[in-house]
Amino acid sequence: MLAFTTTHESLLIGGKTFLIKENIKALGGAWDPSRSSWTLPVSLDSEALRSDLRDHLKAALTKERQQRALERASQRAWERSPEGIAAAEKAERDRVAWAFKKKQTTGDYFWICCPECRVMDWAKMHTICHPCGEWDGQSLNAYRIKGSIYTGT
Repeated sequence: MLAFTTTHESLLIGGKTFLIKENIKALGGAWDPSRSSWTLPVSLDSEALRSDLRDHLKAALTKERQQRALERASQRAWERSPEGIAAAEKAERDRVAWAFKKKQTTGDYFWICCPECRVMDWAKMHTICHPCGEWDGQSLNAYRIKGSIYTGT
């Protein structure tokens, strides 16, 4: 993850340095944009320093992963909460209303038949629309794919 290069006058540190840039600055390091790496005086170069920087990076990456995992868990918990479910339903209703308005003005999104459509898959243009469904004598054909009623055949 870190790349160390020694020149006559400096130690170059490249790779994934963003998370440990403060550690490198504390050692007197400076960013060299022409080399896309940090520079330290060559006199500081040692295996102990390199190992220490690797350890700091490993700890920072672990902390970042744990933080992302906590954020994902928190997001999933919110999505399952009544507030999250209501927000997702409102967002979907708003998206369908936007698409239906666009259909009326430009002709786009022809597969959404009315503002009551519930989109099952935006990519496949698949909706379910109970108000516009057709009764065939046995069941309500309410699924629409690209504007056509899906009969299962």
